[in-house]
Amino acid sequence: MQKNFLFYFFFLTLAFTAPIFSEIKTKEDADSFLNTYCIRIVNEIEKSYLRQLKAANSSDWETFGKEGAWIGGLSDIYTKLCKN
Repeated sequence: MQKNFLFYFFFLTLAFTAPIFSEIKTKEDADSFLNTYCIRIVNEIEKSYLRQLKAANSSDWETFGKEGAWIGGLSDIYTKLCKN
């Protein structure tokens, strides 16, 4: 029991202090972060699109609509942050 407590304490401490060490300090750091972030957004849009196709093929219109809304939200973020 004490081992589990120590493990969770260490994990939570690390989880809450990690952002302190990952501060963006330069324009190059910011650009690098945004490039990675934008690529992840595009990858998620592609995954959602494929789930949407699968839902359409099985006539699951509820999932199709949810994926479409998700794609719309991701696209909005992309247009606002990734306009290089």
